[in-house]
Amino acid sequence: MFNLKLNAMVKITSDFQFNELKSKKIDVLTSSETSSFLKNNPFVIEPDYLSIDESIRLFGIGKKPEPFQSEELPESFKNRTFIKNLSSLTYKLEELPGHIIKYDAEKNDYVIVSIRRFVEENKSPEATIIDDGILYSAKINSGASFNGSFLIGGLKVDSKSIMELIIQDVIMSIIPDALILKDVIEKVAENIPPSERKNYFFIKGTTLTIINNRKYKEQKFEAKVNNTYVTAGGKVFASNEKFSRERLVSLDLVSLDDILKIKA
Repeated sequence: MFNLKLNAMVKITSDFQFNELKSKKIDVLTSSETSSFLKNNPFVIEPDYLSIDESIRLFGIGKKPEPFQSEELPESFKNRTFIKNLSSLTYKLEELPGHIIKYDAEKNDYVIVSIRRFVEENKSPEATIIDDGILYSAKINSGASFNGSFLIGGLKVDSKSIMELIIQDVIMSIIPDALILKDVIEKVAENIPPSERKNYFFIKGTTLTIINNRKYKEQKFEAKVNNTYVTAGGKVFASNEKFSRERLVSLDLVSLDDILKIKA
């Protein structure tokens, strides 16, 4: 494919010369590279310069950078139930399954309301390591619909930056049905007014998700040590940061209303 950068100017005087350029598989010519190319290729004679717009109009060659668009998150991930403000509990997933939680509409979050876990002998479920749990791997800009949202741990990128995201499930913890104290849960549910019971849930399982992230700032290319460069939308972005991590916990919930319906 014969491509031209926005700052590239290529000398073309005939279809013959144009075909010669293509046969040499010239991908990109900067202004300095053009001078060198002309010195080493006498078949290119003095004529008019073609800008990238003219090359596209006359020959259909070259391509302007497409606007950068962020890839959407998987629907299955967006539809999960997440619990916020867990702090150290993200390191102790086995302590969450078995509790009853309540949805707080004002805070748009869930709160653990039970003191004990409704599990036989208070046994903790085993934590299972998830192999190949990568759900999303892409770069996003400020136009991403989920930029700054809790779906990516509140991470946010501005108009002069992009961010690399790798979202990965790493550990899952689920209580076997045989260990759940169903009779005790039913009694608890019956004591909650029906108008409020819809906001109460039993935590059957949890999943720990890691949000690996690294930000890149828009800048001109400079050969700096430890800098990593990427291109997007025709622009260059650089970063000398290491990947950072955010931790998210999603819940497998059973409503107390449903538990009572099963009993009935």
